[in-house]
Amino acid sequence: MLRGAAVMAPRIVVFSCQWAPHYALQSLYRRGRRGEGGGVRVLTACVGRIGEDVVLEAFRQGADGVAVLGCPPGLCRHGLDLERFHARVNTLRAIIETLGIPADRLLVGAFHPHEGEQLAECLGKF
Repeated sequence: MLRGAAVMAPRIVVFSCQWAPHYALQSLYRRGRRGEGGGVRVLTACVGRIGEDVVLEAFRQGADGVAVLGCPPGLCRHGLDLERFHARVNTLRAIIETLGIPADRLLVGAFHPHEGEQLAECLGKF
């Protein structure tokens, strides 16, 4: 690293369900913490509506990482079919691997509303 060079936070795009993970992030904000560093958060009704094309576009636009944060099983208010969702995630992982994007640049997780600290830790490691 060059002397005096600014260290830039990674650019992370966070697609978040508007329910459980959103409340977890809001609990962090209320305490003055941010959970995604240099990230941009995109709120959606349900992460089950986030298509592979949207995630790939985030990478194409220069994201260092993409996080897809949903509700834990049983908390989805939109009836997300978890089996179908995980099949789509597996397809997405295969696509990004084919494109040469390391698998660890895609984070898929589920968080309860009270898990703000766990979410912050997860995003921090990401």
